Amino acid sequence: PTNIIVMVGDGNGWEMTRAAAIHKLLSSGATGTKLSDFYTQGKGEGLSFQTLPGYAITVTTNTYIDGDKGNSALQGSPIDHNTGEAPAREGFSFSVCPASVNGFYGQLRSFDESIEEVVNPSGNMPYYSPQLGSSYPWLPLNDPEYIKALYPDSAGTSTGLNTGVKTYVGAIGVDIYEQALVTSLEVASAMGKSTGIVTSVP
Repeated sequence: PTNIIVMVGDGNGWEMTRAAAIHKLLSSGATGTKLSDFYTQGKGEGLSFQTLPGYAITVTTNTYIDGDKGNSALQGSPIDHNTGEAPAREGFSFSVCPASVNGFYGQLRSFDESIEEVVNPSGNMPYYSPQLGSSYPWLPLNDPEYIKALYPDSAGTSTGLNTGVKTYVGAIGVDIYEQALVTSLEVASAMGKSTGIVTSVP
């Protein structure tokens, strides 16, 4: 492709997107008093980006280390030392298996005892259960408390989107070992491509 444009809506979940779409439709003269007068499932319509080819709904997460989304692979809390300047957690080795987090893995295990046979609950990544959450964002949650253990933060998720590497809550441009990552813009720039960022955040 000649140009690649990545559009990111921070906190722009399915419900928020629908609210904005309905507001725009009403402002443009549409009528309706119920959600069913607009849309109740799928990608919906009303906003320009909903018509883009390849538009998709996706989710992302932070890593979980020692039961906390805010922990890096280094000892202590990342906010209590200079970035990258702490010893590694003793015996730590990153695992893509599901994380064991208070209020998270226990609920998953109680729902499906067989999960223990296929995964290691001491891993560092969340394991989403559509039975406890829901299969699609427009369906009601089966367990509203379950989803609270999953929500990520803007720093870590933006790092993941721009580097392809998942990391912990509060991390900007560094991996779980607090080492700097190369962003997609830096890769493109090194190839002689023009790059830029446009933001609505002052």
